[in-house]
Order: sequence, then structure tokens, then C-alpha cells
Amino acid sequence: MTTDYQHIRVQTIDQALVITVQERQLRDYGLAKALEQEMKQAVAESEYKNTVLDMEPVVMMTSSSLLALLGLRVCVREAAGELVLCNLQVAVAEALTVSQLLVERRNVGAHFRLAENVPAALAMLQQQHED
Repeated sequence: MTTDYQHIRVQTIDQALVITVQERQLRDYGLAKALEQEMKQAVAESEYKNTVLDMEPVVMMTSSSLLALLGLRVCVREAAGELVLCNLQVAVAEALTVSQLLVERRNVGAHFRLAENVPAALAMLQQQHED
């Protein structure tokens, strides 16, 4: 991938796309839409279907940012892939939990799956592939 992104860093690890959000605060609608577009573009350009979204730098997010995550989820699913979030800070995890978007790691039918870190997320995707 040769695309330069403003709000994310993209890499491939173990046959999965790993997107790391580079913003600390996801506050406004304009940023949320730009982030969503960059993440969707990264998925579209990737040769891999499964995606890990590393949110470690993010310490705060608003409801418009939740819509960006849902948009990414739809994009990944349309590509027949799976999405796992990881490295969530407490405030971000609480926002996802309150909105009922965060679920137990084994519930694959729900909105978002969570792993502790990138290696755990990759292992989760690999295990699912083997099942």
C-alpha cells in the first residue's frame, strides 16, 4: 500500500490488515468522516479481508466517531472479512459498552469483537479461520 493517510497508519501482519488510529481525540463529525473514509480506503486497497483496528492512541471519542467504526465494520463485512478492535482505553471501551456495540470476544454475530492487543486480535482472527 502506497497511500499516505492523515489519520491512520496501515500495515499488514499475518495476512490481516492492521489499522492504527493516529488521533488522540475523535471529537467532531468532520474528523469522524475523514477517519471513516481513510479506513474504508485502506480496506479497499488491501489484499487481505480481515482487519484489526488498533485504537491505543485514542483517549476520547464522540457518537459521530462510533458511526465511523460502524461504517468500517460494514465495509469489512462486505469484503467477507472480520473486524477486531484492540487496545481500547477505558473511556473508549466505556463509550462502546454504553452504546451496546462492544461484546464478549466469542460473540461473532454482534457489532464489535475486542482483543487486548494486536497479537491477541491476530490470534483471534487466525483461530476463527481455522474453525
